[in-house]
Amino acid sequence: MPVNCAAIPESLLEAELFGHERGAFTGAERRRSGLLQEADRGTLFLDEVADMPLPLQAKVLRVLQDKAVRPLGARDLVQLDFRVIAATNTDLAARVREGRFREDLYYRLAVIPVRLPSLRERTEDIPLLAQHFLERDAAATGKRLTGFDDAAMEWLVSHAWPGNVRELENTVARAVALAAGPGVTLREVRPLPGLAPAVVRPRPSLAELQTRYVEEVLGEVQGDRRAAARILGVSLRTLQRWARQRGI
Repeated sequence: MPVNCAAIPESLLEAELFGHERGAFTGAERRRSGLLQEADRGTLFLDEVADMPLPLQAKVLRVLQDKAVRPLGARDLVQLDFRVIAATNTDLAARVREGRFREDLYYRLAVIPVRLPSLRERTEDIPLLAQHFLERDAAATGKRLTGFDDAAMEWLVSHAWPGNVRELENTVARAVALAAGPGVTLREVRPLPGLAPAVVRPRPSLAELQTRYVEEVLGEVQGDRRAAARILGVSLRTLQRWARQRGI
């Protein structure tokens, strides 16, 4: 039973997971089993688990520990037997350090961690995946395409693929739509003019830059705040306030 923790609104996610009794809340006109109950004697797949709200994380942790769930509005617990697979595209350990993900839930889930390398880290998979998508999409559209010419495959293997496999899949789908056959050429796999995705690099905020600069100045003067305040051109009181607010 898959559940996308990022796609379901926070207000509905708890009811989706735990289910509810009739009349448990406004609009609950009939009893409904939750996804946890639907996964009984099977597997629950928590996709984008890092986006699960903190209050709900505590409740999910209890379910994983007790293997029992209480639907919304119910009095009795329902015993369950299921396994959990969780996935995320973020650094979950970093989320724990930032206080955005429960540490106890992290260790409950991280029994057998599996890291899937990005596509650019496993370029040997690109020809196999590209050919698979080509055959699938060609069959769906009724086109007779044999494969990629050398220039097209060279471009596919050398591309950085910031969107990973989904980007490759969409690139091949576009190439199949444009290809006249029998082979896919470089012109058909490269992004169309004006449609190349922009690379957006994360930029630090002004507050982050200011904090870094203050830390750098303090380091140069071995932590002497009076000396640092003179260099920064602010009062000692202002510097002390910054340090408290930003944990310097």
